[in-house]
Amino acid sequence: LADISNTMVQLGKLTGHETKANQIAAQFNQALNEVFKKNSENKIKPTVFIEIWSKPLLTIGSNYFISDIIGKCGGVNLFQNIPIPAPAISIESVLYKNPDIIIQDKVFKNSTNNLSSHTHWSDYSFLKATKNHQLYSLDLKLLERPTPRILASVVALCGIIGKNKK
Repeated sequence: LADISNTMVQLGKLTGHETKANQIAAQFNQALNEVFKKNSENKIKPTVFIEIWSKPLLTIGSNYFISDIIGKCGGVNLFQNIPIPAPAISIESVLYKNPDIIIQDKVFKNSTNNLSSHTHWSDYSFLKATKNHQLYSLDLKLLERPTPRILASVVALCGIIGKNKK
């Protein structure tokens, strides 16, 4: 995430808007730090499963900056032990690991605003995320792209994880 503000500063220098770019980069960094600070004080670290695609079932591994964001938001990436950015996994592995929170991309939502992908996590009533109504959707396109627009998705992700720290 530091690369985002560094890129802002570099672009400002190249375009002759260095002062404004420095100001915007500082505001971006301050906003990120405030969001992460709020969540760093919580001791409970819920496990988070992010479904980035359903067929094949893809998630976030440890070598992806989103895994770091989950950690800075106070959660634990359910598949942080897999050292590739977007591993293919089985439904059974998710069921076995039994996450506290499940997040799917908004692309999987239907017109009634319900999660509607090939993976219907709500069908698995024994899952902690299902039992505790912790099934969410986010616009993962904003979260996957390291641009200044990522801030809104980070705030949303940290908000979801923060709600689960009782």
